[in-house]
Amino acid sequence: MTPALRRPPPTLSVIVLLLHMGLISMVKARGSWSRSLTARVEVKEAFRDQNAAFVDCHSRVRLSRPTRQPGASSYYFTSVTSKSMYPSTVPPCSICLNTVVSTSRASDICFDGRLTAEQLFPTSFELDMPPMGHVLALRLPVSSVSQDPDREWDLSILLDSSTMDTVSRSAAKFPTLLHPKELDLAMNMSNLDSRLAFLGGRLALRRSLRKLPQPIRIEQAVLRDEKGAPALPSHVQASISHKQDLAICLLRSVEEDPNRALSNIGVDIEICQPRPSTNSIATRVLTRREQDELGGLASLGISGESELLLRFSLKESVYKAIYPFLRRYVAFQEAEVTPHVDGTSTIVLFLKGGAAEGLFEAEGHWRQVDNGRFFLTAVWVRKVEIRS
Repeated sequence: MTPALRRPPPTLSVIVLLLHMGLISMVKARGSWSRSLTARVEVKEAFRDQNAAFVDCHSRVRLSRPTRQPGASSYYFTSVTSKSMYPSTVPPCSICLNTVVSTSRASDICFDGRLTAEQLFPTSFELDMPPMGHVLALRLPVSSVSQDPDREWDLSILLDSSTMDTVSRSAAKFPTLLHPKELDLAMNMSNLDSRLAFLGGRLALRRSLRKLPQPIRIEQAVLRDEKGAPALPSHVQASISHKQDLAICLLRSVEEDPNRALSNIGVDIEICQPRPSTNSIATRVLTRREQDELGGLASLGISGESELLLRFSLKESVYKAIYPFLRRYVAFQEAEVTPHVDGTSTIVLFLKGGAAEGLFEAEGHWRQVDNGRFFLTAVWVRKVEIRS
């Protein structure tokens, strides 16, 4: 007798069929999603970096999560697809970022109703603080991203497409958007606050370059040095700070200054409103004389606790300005700062290295900004040449 063929249990057949149907649906949906938003485009560009021969473009990213694991070599950012922007003969899924700049400045265009760079990171305020330079502050989209952490943002609006080809570089004289490597660095930081602060700081720096009396163009990526400060060409000085939903950049050109190697600037921003623990840092941050002087800004409605935060901020600015000369940590007790009611500050340095580290003069300024929410401090430091 021929043995009967054993059929698989009906439950197993149903599971296999459902898995098969689900896989087909996923493949179709993936293709439809790619076509409707943007295709995965490989953009050939000249980064002068052997590890970045090609750039990987993706449609959208989550600001709340890193794009890739540290150590990967490819760069990630979003590609722009707007049917109305391109010739009808070219399918939008094959368009590179290069096409955008030949039409207009990317930061002035709102693609398919999406935000522009100025809308996502709007200017909060700007002011001149001579001799330090020009201050530009941008509002960070902290609340928008935090309230909807899984929202996918089209970050192509932040990219300067002129970094992508020679024709675009010559057309855009003073770009105000980011280099792809800057966006890549930001998107692979470990947390959301760091990502937004870095993006806001670099955008403020790029916009500030165009606001100088003689605008400056920097084609390469402005990344970070070993202390996290912007790595800039020698003819530009800048300092960046951020707090809560604000990122600021203090920038000045020293292209015409023959003694530019002897001076530097620093900026910091700090909350005006004291916290319960504010007084506990007084002995660590202030010298005995500074502690005795607290209360000198009472005529402006600034309490002693708030003045402590202001002096803390001034010392942070001193550190940023003097670090390039000393290349070491400068303790709070190595500088005495006295803010005055006219917005100036007296700064006296007591460097532990003494004359061996050189003689320096420093000048400080401060303001209350953003409707009194923050103290903005800026410091200019100059190394004094000793002539025999």
